[in-house]
Amino acid sequence: MTVPQAKGGTLAWVAWSLGAAAYCYGFFLRVSPSVMVADLMRDLAVGAAQLGHLSAIYYYAYGGLQLAVGALLDRFGARWPLALTCALAAVGAAIFAAAADIHVAYLGRLLIGVGAAFSFLGALKLAADWFAPRRFAMLAGCTLFLGLIGGVGGQAPLAALVETQGWRATMVVTAVVGIALAVAIAAIVRDRMLAPGGHGGGRSGVIVSLRFVFATPQSWVATVYCAAVGGSMLAFAGLWGVPYLMTAYGLDRPAAAATTTAMLIGWGLGAPLFGWISDRLRRRRTPLVVCSALALASLGAALYVPGLPLWLVQALLFVEGLASGTMTLSFAYAREHNPPELGSTVSGLINMVSIVGVAVLQQGIGVVLDLYWAGEMLAGARIYPSSAYAVAFLLVMAWLLAGLIAALFGRETYCRNLHTAVAA
Repeated sequence: MTVPQAKGGTLAWVAWSLGAAAYCYGFFLRVSPSVMVADLMRDLAVGAAQLGHLSAIYYYAYGGLQLAVGALLDRFGARWPLALTCALAAVGAAIFAAAADIHVAYLGRLLIGVGAAFSFLGALKLAADWFAPRRFAMLAGCTLFLGLIGGVGGQAPLAALVETQGWRATMVVTAVVGIALAVAIAAIVRDRMLAPGGHGGGRSGVIVSLRFVFATPQSWVATVYCAAVGGSMLAFAGLWGVPYLMTAYGLDRPAAAATTTAMLIGWGLGAPLFGWISDRLRRRRTPLVVCSALALASLGAALYVPGLPLWLVQALLFVEGLASGTMTLSFAYAREHNPPELGSTVSGLINMVSIVGVAVLQQGIGVVLDLYWAGEMLAGARIYPSSAYAVAFLLVMAWLLAGLIAALFGRETYCRNLHTAVAA
C-alpha cells in the first residue's frame, strides 16, 4: 500500500527509524562471528580457513545482491522487502544457532547475508521517499552511524553475552529480536507514492533502470568516490592498520586496535556531520572535493611523514576517518543526477562496487606485503617490515587519489534532483 502524505512528519521519522534499525541489526549480525571464534571452532570442529569462509559468505551474498536490491526497492517500495528480508535474516540467525556442523552454519550465514542486503538501501529508500531532498544526505549519514552502533554492539557487549549465555542461546535471542523488528516494519512502515501509477514512474523495468543508471556519467563519479574514500579507510582500519601500527610504532594489539577504532568513530561521526553541512550549504560537489583532499593529505601525512609523534599520527587517522564519512554524500549526489524512481538502483550500484572495492584493496595490499616480506616469522605468523607497508599502502593512496579525481569531475546539483528541476 502506498500513501501520499506530506513529507517529514511523525510517520516519516518512524518509518526511517525502523529502516535504520534494520541496518543496525544487519551490521550487528555482520560482525558477530568475530567474538565467537574459539566457540565456533570447538563446537563446529573447523579450522581458521573454514571459519573465514563462514564469515565471508555474508559479504558474498550482501555485495552480490546490491544491484538487484536497488532495482527491487525502486519497483516495489521498501516496506515489504525490508520486513520480509529482516525476517529472513532472523531465520538465518536461528539456523546458525542450531547448526550441528559447518554446512548448516553456512546456510544460516547465507540467509543472514541475503536478509541484511536490503537494510541499508531500504533505509535510504525510506529517507528519500519520506523526507525533503535537503535532508537526505544527513539521514544517509545517520543511517551509517546507527549501523556502526550495531557493529560496536556486536563486539564487547555481544562478547559479554556470549561469555555468560553461550553463543547458541545468544543467537536465538538475536533471532527473536529480528522477528520482532520485521513485524514492526510490516505493521508500521508505509511506502509513499512517488507518482501516479505507483513506484517506478515509467522506468520500473529492472533492465531499463540499470541501463539508464549505467549510462549516466555522474553515477560513476559517485560510485568511484564512494569506493575510493570508503574503501581506503576500511582497508586500513578494517584489516591492515593494526599490524602496521604494531610494527611501525611498537604498539601492543589493544593499543593498535584502539587507534583504528578511533578512525572508525571518526568515520561514523563524519557521515552525519558532513551530510548536515552539505544539506545546509546546499552543495554536494564542494564537500566531496574538500574532504577527499583532506583524507588524502591526512592519511598521507600519517603514513609517510617521518618522525611524527604517535599522538599526532592518531589524530591524523581520526581526521582521515572523519573526512571519509563523506562517502554517504555520494548516495545523495547520485540520486540527484538520476530520476527519483531510480534512486535505489543507483545506490545499489554504488554499494556493490564499494564492497567489492574493499575486498580488492585488502587483497591487493596483502599481495604487495608478501612480495616484500623479508622472511621474518613470529609464533608461526609472518612479520612484515615497515618498508613493506610503505610500499603496500601506496595502493591506498592511489585509491584516495582516484576519489579526489572523481570528485573534481563532478557536477554540482545544489541539493536538487536535476531531472525534476529540468521537468519543472
